[in-house]
This record gives sequence, structure tokens and C-alpha cells, in this order.
Amino acid sequence: MGTHTTAIVPLANTHQVVSLKLTNTNYLYWRMQMKPYLLGQGVFHFVDGSVPCPPSYIFDSSVGSSSTISPSFLHWKQQDQLILSVLLSSLSVDVLHLVVDCSTSHCVWRTLEKTFASPSNSRIM
Repeated sequence: MGTHTTAIVPLANTHQVVSLKLTNTNYLYWRMQMKPYLLGQGVFHFVDGSVPCPPSYIFDSSVGSSSTISPSFLHWKQQDQLILSVLLSSLSVDVLHLVVDCSTSHCVWRTLEKTFASPSNSRIM
């Protein structure tokens, strides 16, 4: 996890900063609010996938197995779940079904981007 082993960012007051819920027609406006918020909180690297989830277990050479849960995994998972919660709370019921199988913030971001980015750009042009 390298330089990203900082304290958990709580992401409080998101609803005051990101007031627009994502619908089928406003992806670019939603992203215009969400991306700067996540960048400003210092957690966008979770969403864009540049810091992937570390291995969940540490190899213990004295035992010869991977039975100890990695603290960096626990930290990453906790932060990612907070970000995931923020993303999910910013989606309207109309689009929530698109990410029902996503378990990470990166999966949600990538799914929404694949679904809406091209149609939104075309609509604006």
C-alpha cells in the first residue's frame, strides 16, 4: 500500500457537497460534483483503481501458511467501504440496479463510467 497508509478518511457531510443524485440522464453533472469531492478528500485513488486492494493475508514463514489477516488489507477495505457507501448514496433508485453486484468503489465507478460516459458525451455534442 506504500504511501497510502494514512488514517481512514471519514467522508462526512457528503450530502452537503454532492447534492445531485445520479439518474439515467445526468452522469456528467454527477461526475462533475463527485470527482472533485473524492480528489479533495484524498481518496480518488481507490475509485480510479490506482491503489488496488492489498492481499488479505500475510504469509507467516514460521507457520508456513497465510493465516494472519493483513492490517493494510483491513485499512484498505474499511476506507473503500466508506467510499462505496458515499457513491451508493449518491445514486438514484433508477440506476442503483446497475451496481448491485459491485463490492468496491472502483467497480461502481468503472461500471457507471462504462454505462454513462459515452451516451452523456454524445448527448452534449
